[in-house]
Amino acid sequence: MTGQISEGGVNPFGGSDTTGDNMPANQPSNQEISCEELHISIPCELAKRIRHYTSESGSDLAQVIIEALDTFLRRQNK
Repeated sequence: MTGQISEGGVNPFGGSDTTGDNMPANQPSNQEISCEELHISIPCELAKRIRHYTSESGSDLAQVIIEALDTFLRRQNK
């Protein structure tokens, strides 16, 4: 069984445009970001861990996932 996490069309960087201060790590805040909405299924235990982390830290769910993926992919390209 898998869990689903979806932000349902919410701009993960805040506001209605694609610029803002809530960017992933290493992302210049003045650079325009284009966004694509992706829906994924992840294991329920991973979803629980993500939700627990975001509730404990007060972080935004989409921002945590974006930053984690960005960090992972940057490490793969080194």
